[in-house]
Amino acid sequence: MSAREDVLAAIAAILVTASVAGGRIYRTRQESIVTMPAVNVEPVSDQVDQPVIGRMDHMLRVAVNVFASGDTPDNAADATLDAVITTVLGNPTLGIGNSIQVHSAHEISWDFSDFDIARATVIFNISIRTAL
Repeated sequence: MSAREDVLAAIAAILVTASVAGGRIYRTRQESIVTMPAVNVEPVSDQVDQPVIGRMDHMLRVAVNVFASGDTPDNAADATLDAVITTVLGNPTLGIGNSIQVHSAHEISWDFSDFDIARATVIFNISIRTAL
């Protein structure tokens, strides 16, 4: 597996271990989500710096999508979203080692295009240092 895949798998694993969304964590979603809340982990981008002395630094942006439904869609995902943020930021190396660092700055966006279903997306910035 690549360092990127290691990070994505580690995020999914810590969310499952913490029982976020009742353990309904998907790394690659291939079907409709029936039971909510649910979480999907996916890459957004990977920016690579110039190689220096046998190493390469990456800034991986990871989207963690929280799907929830409720009478008030704009706050339906709040509890699960808070659990995602707390769990990921509480594991700054994701259990992988010091070559990984989750940055505390993050970005959240919401989508309500499915009426009573909310999708809240939190973007995490994660530094990865790899050998050449």
